[in-house]
Amino acid sequence: MVRAIPITAKQPADADLVRPYTPSWVDRLTAWARRLPVPAWVFYLGLGLALFLSVETLKWYDGTLRLGEVYPFHVVFAGVTIYMLAVIPFLNSVAGRALQKARPTLSINDGEYSRIHYELTVAPARPMLVANFIAVLYQTASWLFFLDPTFLQLGRICKLENEG
Repeated sequence: MVRAIPITAKQPADADLVRPYTPSWVDRLTAWARRLPVPAWVFYLGLGLALFLSVETLKWYDGTLRLGEVYPFHVVFAGVTIYMLAVIPFLNSVAGRALQKARPTLSINDGEYSRIHYELTVAPARPMLVANFIAVLYQTASWLFFLDPTFLQLGRICKLENEG
């Protein structure tokens, strides 16, 4: 059963407007990032840096990389991961503007327009969690079934060959 939730975000403030579903964790995170006292890009840059440094720190700790050495793939990994998260508000904005431009051609009332705007720019919570779970399963399966176990130690093997 769908639970009606009153609209509180930057939507028209009609009393009969409701959100048809709860926003996803991504929408909540991006809304929180927009409310920070710093620009959202600073938050995403910091998040990317934290992700990158956590991966590099683990590699420095386990000896795969020398202290201070940076593996370029880790930069790409952190950058792409955060980019995928940071681009969502931009895409939502583009979708909202496209709907706004099409508004004169639509024969709907303000309540219907607000509902369509919400559904176009906000991902539902449960399907997003299901999609995230499937993505994690896929990534785990990729690591387990498509990578040769020696590939995981390739950096260490190449380093030993170059030193010896």
